[in-house]
Amino acid sequence: MTVLDRTGKICIYTVKPGDSLPAIARRELGHESRWSDLYRINRHVIGDNPHLIHPGLLLTLPR
Repeated sequence: MTVLDRTGKICIYTVKPGDSLPAIARRELGHESRWSDLYRINRHVIGDNPHLIHPGLLLTLPR
């Protein structure tokens, strides 16, 4: 599931099987190096290990 804000920009991403933060960052934010931005704003959802994300997690995407 992907949720759009009022301007039509993606703001929430649902983790799928096989996803990683770098892959999500590359696909949704344009560059895999932005994985740390994803982790920083979603640490409360992800937990202490940024390399362990589970399908179904809802991640907020930075704008």
